[in-house]
Amino acid sequence: MKNFWKAVLAVIIMIVIAMIINTVIAQFTMSYYEDPAYFGVWSKLMMPVEGPPPASFFLYSALFQLIAAVFFVLVFYLLGSAVPGRKAVRGLIYGVLIFLVGSFPGMLSSFLLVNLPIGLVLWWMLSGLIIGLLAGLFTALLVLPKHELKIVKTTEVEVK
Repeated sequence: MKNFWKAVLAVIIMIVIAMIINTVIAQFTMSYYEDPAYFGVWSKLMMPVEGPPPASFFLYSALFQLIAAVFFVLVFYLLGSAVPGRKAVRGLIYGVLIFLVGSFPGMLSSFLLVNLPIGLVLWWMLSGLIIGLLAGLFTALLVLPKHELKIVKTTEVEVK
């Protein structure tokens, strides 16, 4: 049960990290969002009319980050023991692996299929990597993978 609450904390930390990183990156990439050439690219959730996104966009963003964070932490719980390294190193490797199979191909597909400037796609890739690294680090420091949780419980029983 203690691992569950640590997983909940890891999810919350990941949401906060993602929201902060995305907000910082948005400051560096604002010119892309303000460029009339790309107004047609943005979703109606983000930009129903020209101008800044409505408050509902941030709620959707937080909800989508929650869903992503739950899966990120759940997959670490289930498969984390297969990632080499201990605690922090394992988390960083896990974050890079998730980036390589998720964010990176997703951004390449976005560039291929949607009229997006390469500079913006590169910024998004960078934010995905930073979020993956930090989320992996905090997840690994807080959550014990399923396989290792069983070993700890077995060892505790044998020690007593």
